[in-house]
Amino acid sequence: GEVTIKRLQRRADQIRLLPRNPAYEPIIVTPDQDFAIEGVFCGLVRRE
Repeated sequence: GEVTIKRLQRRADQIRLLPRNPAYEPIIVTPDQDFAIEGVFCGLVRRE
């Protein structure tokens, strides 16, 4: 699958994965679903 950067938002009964790219929809994860976080984004360095 495709890898994108998302912000994790915890709610009482669900986890929401909010994409940084507005072209993508949020992903809602409920307690009955299995999911895994493949990595953690720490920062970005750009050279001009």
